[in-house]
Parts: sequence; C-alpha cells; structure tokens
Amino acid sequence: MDVKSPAELTMQYRIHDLERRITQLQNQDAQHKSHIKRLEDDLEATRSESIVIAQAVQLQRQGTGRAARVDRGIGAALVDTQGAEGLQEKLLIKEVELQKTRTAVEVANRQHREERLESEAVRAQLASAATELDIARAERDNAARQLSTIRTDMDGLRTEHSTCGTSQDDLRRKLESASMAYNREIADLKAASAQECAALERVLAEQQTASEHDFIQAQAQTDRLTAELFAKDAELEELRDRITALQRRAVKLEPPAPTQTNAQPPAPHTGSSNKPRREIIDILTDSDDEVGKPVAHNPLRPASAVETLGGVKTEDGAPSTSTPGTASKPRDSRDSLNEHKTIKRAMDDEEVEVDTSASKPSKRFKKSPATSKADAFGLNETTALRATLVPTLNERVSSIAPISFDGLEDEQAFDASSLTGWVRRELITANYKASPQSFHTTLKYLPNEDEKLKRRAIFAGIDQNPGLPQYPGHPGTLIASRKDILLNEPISLFVRAAGLSNPRWKYMGAYEVEVSDQPITPEEWAVLPDSTRDAWAKALSTLQSWEEYLQPLVRMAYRREGTQITDATVAEGVARMKAIKKKGGVIPKDLRLTHDEVLAALDRGDETIDVVMLRPLTIDMLLYKELWDLQTGAISKNPRLPPPGKKSKNMTSAPRRSFGRSVSTSSGLATDTTSAVRRRSTRRSNVQQSYCEPDSDIEENNDDPSSEDTD
Repeated sequence: MDVKSPAELTMQYRIHDLERRITQLQNQDAQHKSHIKRLEDDLEATRSESIVIAQAVQLQRQGTGRAARVDRGIGAALVDTQGAEGLQEKLLIKEVELQKTRTAVEVANRQHREERLESEAVRAQLASAATELDIARAERDNAARQLSTIRTDMDGLRTEHSTCGTSQDDLRRKLESASMAYNREIADLKAASAQECAALERVLAEQQTASEHDFIQAQAQTDRLTAELFAKDAELEELRDRITALQRRAVKLEPPAPTQTNAQPPAPHTGSSNKPRREIIDILTDSDDEVGKPVAHNPLRPASAVETLGGVKTEDGAPSTSTPGTASKPRDSRDSLNEHKTIKRAMDDEEVEVDTSASKPSKRFKKSPATSKADAFGLNETTALRATLVPTLNERVSSIAPISFDGLEDEQAFDASSLTGWVRRELITANYKASPQSFHTTLKYLPNEDEKLKRRAIFAGIDQNPGLPQYPGHPGTLIASRKDILLNEPISLFVRAAGLSNPRWKYMGAYEVEVSDQPITPEEWAVLPDSTRDAWAKALSTLQSWEEYLQPLVRMAYRREGTQITDATVAEGVARMKAIKKKGGVIPKDLRLTHDEVLAALDRGDETIDVVMLRPLTIDMLLYKELWDLQTGAISKNPRLPPPGKKSKNMTSAPRRSFGRSVSTSSGLATDTTSAVRRRSTRRSNVQQSYCEPDSDIEENNDDPSSEDTD
C-alpha cells in the first residue's frame, strides 16, 4: 500500500473541501429557487384577492347609487302624496327599507375599509417578497462566481498534484538509496563493535584472573597476621589478668582513701626486678601546684573489646568478625608488641612487695589532693540535681532502651561520684576545633575519620536540662525550643556537670534527636529545679537572637498590655526586637518583662517550652578513650592535628556524613554505623528537615540557656 506524501494529502483534503463547498452552494441555490417559487405563488394569490376586492368595491358603489335613487323616489313620492293619507303607510315602509339599506351601506363601508387595509398589507408583503427575490438572485449570482473560481482552483490543484506526484517519486527513490547506504554502515559498525567487545572481554578476563590471584595472596597474608595477632592478644589477656591480681593484692595492703578513681597502668620497668613497683597516682589534678597524698584505687577493668584486624576480640576471647569496610582500624602490630613487652617486664616484679610509701610524683602526672575530687567540679551537685528530676519528664523516652557501654570506666562506672570520662572543654576545643562556648558546634580531626569531615555536636548543661542522659549510651531529654539542633543525622552529645567553679564535660555518645509531641506541661514546669526555671526565665526575658525565644516574649508582653495577639502582630513585635538587637539597643518598655513575670506566665501555662528526645545510636569508643587520655595526660594532644603554621586541608567545604567507625550500639562489635543510622533517621526526616539551619549558624555564639559555659 502506497503511503501518500503530506503534499498529496493536503491536495486531496483541499479537493474534498471544494467539492463539499460546491455541494453546499448547489443546495443553497435550490433552496433559493424554491423560495422564489413560493413568493411568486403568493404574489399570484394576492393578485386574485385584489381582483375580488375590486369587484366588491364596484358592487358597493352600485348599492350606493341605488340608495340615492331610492332617496330621490321617496322625495318625489312625498311630494306626490303630501295630502294623501293613503300613502302614509307606504312611506313608513319605505323608511324602514331605507334604514335597512343605510345599515347595509355602513356594513359595506366597513368591509371596504378592512379590505383596503388587507390590500395594503398584501402590497407590503409583495414588496418584501420582491426584495428577498432580488437578494436571492444576487446570492445566486455570487455563488455562481464562487463556483467558477473554485473550478479554476481545482484545475490548478490538479496541475500541482501531477507535479507533486512526479517530485514524490524522485524523493522515494533517493530515500531508498540513502536507507541502503545507512544499513550498510550499521552493519560495518556492528562488526567493528563485536571485535572490540571480544578484545575487551579478553583483557577483562586477564585482569580478573590477576586480581583474584592477588586477592588470594592478600587474604592468606591477612589470615596469617590475624592468627598471629590473636595469639598475641591471648597472651596479653593472660598478662592483664595477672596484673589485675597483683593490683588487687596491692589494694589490700594499702590504707583506704576518701575516694576511688581509675588507676594509670603501671609504668614500664626501667630498673632491676628487685626494685619496688611505683605507687598508683591520681592523674586528675589540673594545676601544677596541686600536691596530695597517694590514694588507693580500684584496678582498671580489662577492656571488654579489643579491636583486631578484621574483627573484635570479645571478653571470652572468641573473635567476632565484621564485614569488610566496616571493621575498626586494626591495632598496629608494633604497638601490640610494645604493650606486650611492657606488661611482661611488669610481671617480672610479681613477687615484689608493694611499697605504699610516697614517692616523687611523675612530672607528667599530678597527684590528687586528699579531698574529694567530686566536689572540685560539681559531681555531688549533679547527683543532687538529678535526684530532683521530674519523673514525667523522661517518661517520653521510657520506651527507648540504653545501649551497652564498655569503656575506660572502672567497676564504679555508673556511680554518680565516679570521675572517669569528665574532661575540660578547652581540651575539646583545642584538639577537635570545637567552638569554645557554642551550644551547637562541630568536631574535626576525629579518630578513624577523614580530616575533611566534620561531626556535629551539642554541649548541654545539667543545670538547665536535668533530663539529660546520666550515663553514656542512655536516653534522655533536652529542654529547648531552638530549631537548629534537630538534624537528619547523628549528633554527638556532651553533658556538663552541675556547678560553675570548675566545669567538666562528658561525652555520652551519638544520638538521634527528635522533638516530642508533648512540650513541658505547667505541672512539670512547677516542680523543675530552680536552676532550670531561673535559666529559662532569664532567657525569655532578655533580648535573644533566636526567633523561637522572641515570640513567647512578645506574646507575654502583649498579654500584659492587652494587645491583640495574632500572627501578624507577633511577627511585627519580633521584627522590632531583632532590629533593636542589631542596633545594640535595649528592650522597649512595652515589651520588657521581669524575671517574675516570665515565671508566672510559665506557671500559668500561657507559654511552654519544647522537649527534645535523645535516642542513643552508638558510642565512639576511640573518641571516648582519646578524650580521657588527653584529660589524664596519657597523650599531650590529638595526633591528627596539623602541625602549627601548616594550612589545614580542611579549608574547603566537604560533605558531612555520619560516623564512619565506632563501637556498635548493642553487641560491642566494631561496625559501620553510617547505613544503620541513616535508615533510622530517614523515618523522621519529614519532621527533622524543618528543624535544620544553615551551616553558617553552627559556630554562632547563641543565647540559649543550655549553652552557658564558664570553662
């Protein structure tokens, strides 16, 4: 079946359209002729009616003449019969007849007038019909002219059609020729592509064979090194057990002390085996001038998990493997050997009696004073503050289970008086480039992470947030209405102990944060600790940067002044406050609130504060241990910090990600938490994304009461 070209189809459509137009014009011409015929018939009928009317008029005129003659006869009769009483009766009869004749004449006159009106109407119809006839004749002439033009166009189109048919045949022949050439070119390309694919497959097969061979060799070497490392770890574990036994024996020989803290591992033996072992020295002292008597300590609990190549050695000595790419960084074999030699030298002194007399303290570590270190930075105050916690506050996270934690803490790890893990913030600032005062900041140069990556962190105080986690890996709550902390990624949490004399911070792990559906209730607010209430009253009565704190201030002031509270009026008040803060001014009188006014408004429930739930995800054990080593002096600085004067590679922006390496949440194994955390976080992304702020605001020193720091 031949396919018609667009020109042919267009020509055919035009011909059909013209033929249809001709048919329509012919039908219109027939209708006009029929209409003219009807008009002519109507004209003929009108003429017949006019003749009849004319005859009726003639008859009327004859009746009128007869009446005149009758009148004349009556006059003559009256003259002739004036004195004749006999003719009186005839006269009366004639009068009656005359009256009847007059009535007939009047009727005839009325009929004549009506017929004349009808005749005029007929004449008007005839004139209208004649006009329509002229119009119809003009339309017929116009249609005839159009028909002639259409016939001329059709002749031209037929001529063009014949010409297009010839051109289409030429195009069809050219298209067939081009198609044949294209098919030949495609066939040549397919042949060349098949040859190239075969060559690439051979090269890939050779590369795959070589890669498999290299992988088998590397796997064999890895297995050999792993076996050697397991053997060394087993020997090391045995030596640790013997050291622990010796330490316990030493504790029994030493007098009791007011407090118990973690002990530094025995110093490497540098003399003969007959020299007494060094005393256990408290290394928590911060000042070089502080000197105190040695105190007894509980021995360190053996590490619950030792990172090894390709897995983790658990407490029972059984290796636990993890998938490639997720295992923690293996311990350097030289470090393991050095530790092994150090412990073995210490074991040579196993039978030596422990000397509890005071010896000269190490220059690097300082002895602790005899007084309780808990009082030095507020652990006792922290314990008392937690005892006043509103039970319903943390019921919001009662369904969240804590995660296991095996760290450097001793057997009293979860005793409120334990000092292990509490560090100075200046160490965090100096070694991880965190902001020295901000509530919300970032950490850099973290263990087992690229230096280009940053980890988000928040620093919150127990004074203002009594529901914060008490121990690492435990759930908790944060009292805050700011929208920049609810991130769609894990965030490290640091908790500050109560008290302002010598503040300390503790790393609690990585948490997922989510705003609770239920803010602080008036009943909960009424029984919160005074420090929390005062901190929030101060925050909501002073000029802040955060709109979430300016809005309740404006609403409370409007209620006091009797001003109508709408979204528009509150937005206007917030804009005023921001402009005043930008200019460095003071709060105007109509918006100024006192401390007691804010407390009263919160007590009544006029305003409230959000509660943020803290869900534990993981604990970065490498970071926890490194922080404690920095605090105790085991290491002097973060080994990943760039040298002084060297420009950091982290000057360019790099994409943030979740934690790459850390101890897992429940089993204690080294796992990659990136994918697991992302899966849990995306379920709440709809809520959390609206609480994100630009990165430029992270390092801003804010006015949130939770971020107050006197470190």
